[in-house]
Amino acid sequence: MARQFARILNDIEEALAREVRRIIFFETRDRTPQDVAFREMFDPFTGELVKKPIEPKFFDDTADATISTSPRFSVRLLKLYEDLETNRLLPPYGNELVEVLPSPAAYEVVLGGPDAITTNGGGDSTVEITHREILSVTNTHILRLITGSNQGTYRIASITLNGNGPHTITLSNDLLVALPDFDYNKDAGIVTFREFTDLQAVRAGDTIVDAALTSFVITAVNAFNSTLSVAPGSTIASGVGAKINRAGNVLQNDDLGEEQCYLILDPSQPIIGRGTRYQVSSQLIPYTFLYFIKISSRERDEHISIANRMMQVFNPPRGSLFTVIRTETSFESELLKDVNVGDKVIYVKDATKFYVNDRVRLFDDLELGEDLVIKSVNLTSNAVTVVTPVSKQYTADHCARLVSNFCIAILERDFKNHVTEDREESQFWIHRFTYRIEGWVDSRIPPYTTEQISEDQGDVNFVGIVLEDFEGNILDDTGLVP
Repeated sequence: MARQFARILNDIEEALAREVRRIIFFETRDRTPQDVAFREMFDPFTGELVKKPIEPKFFDDTADATISTSPRFSVRLLKLYEDLETNRLLPPYGNELVEVLPSPAAYEVVLGGPDAITTNGGGDSTVEITHREILSVTNTHILRLITGSNQGTYRIASITLNGNGPHTITLSNDLLVALPDFDYNKDAGIVTFREFTDLQAVRAGDTIVDAALTSFVITAVNAFNSTLSVAPGSTIASGVGAKINRAGNVLQNDDLGEEQCYLILDPSQPIIGRGTRYQVSSQLIPYTFLYFIKISSRERDEHISIANRMMQVFNPPRGSLFTVIRTETSFESELLKDVNVGDKVIYVKDATKFYVNDRVRLFDDLELGEDLVIKSVNLTSNAVTVVTPVSKQYTADHCARLVSNFCIAILERDFKNHVTEDREESQFWIHRFTYRIEGWVDSRIPPYTTEQISEDQGDVNFVGIVLEDFEGNILDDTGLVP
């Protein structure tokens, strides 16, 4: 849950407002003729009954004589405090949350070391190492450089032994073979692999050869999202079996002849459930939020009706509050026009930070909405195409919007008390409902402190050490070195 619950108060108030707005649309249990229709449900020009949600206010407007809206809903935060009583403290403080990030696969290590010589004064396709177990390395293994300017995973073409070393490993010009299936946005020229693919060694200028053996020059690479791009309009045949190769020197950057850390891995022996990149995040703190919702009306019958509806929607005493939680990386945009059932294209006001394969939430001020996956994004028309059709109708009038990098939290909502503050002499009726909501807050938020809450942990670097005896003489495997 790293970097989540960064704006929890805003998200909780949005969820409360959604519940208030739904009161008009709630199917009442009282079907008798005495049921009262609220004033907002009438068209002032035609007098016809219309469905219109009540809009909650997060400020007290009771004293404003110019406001004639009735009933009025005022929502206010009464108190917030850390929860120390309900056993929501587990796991205990001090335990860091570790999350495996999308990363190159973990394999059994054949050998490794800190002394690989890659390039000196230019590019090359060879790596020199000195290791006594070089005979265990074959061309079915892969080489992963974890330091220097040529970091990435490379396939081994051949191995040349040279006495006691250094031995030469020649890298293959085929950087990746047997690639998984991918989605292709022809208008933008974007290739997105359906499962994480290690593209760290791939650069612009390399060539992708599709399943039909047609070659296309790569113009850009996003290794973290397993995405690369080619010239827009190119016709790439999707399917399993594509490959990426590089002409000329495999190692293109100069490491100045300095020694680099490396691993030689056996891809036939994957380590299940392990990754090569991790994210460590801070502990979440359980918090309690006390809110009250005040309903004020100018007619008693109307007020009784809305109070009954309030009890139906917000009770029984223990309930749930479904909340759309934004994170630090969330991007949100309102819809430009309505979305109907079966549509796959959603037009938003700004699509610049929506990306292919993003999981997004389509919702509005009345409904919690549904999850969708982005298939393509057209920045010219701000059109977002999703994989599966939309199952409900969403209207711009109800503030329908699209948000990415979110989660749905089901927070506990407890009914605390109900207070009546009627002012009969003024023909003004007031009910106040108090609710206790259990939420969570990140213990640290990076933009507001100098302390880092999350740190990406990459491959473990080798540390060079020398063994010595008590007199400072260097030791090796056979004993003292003169």
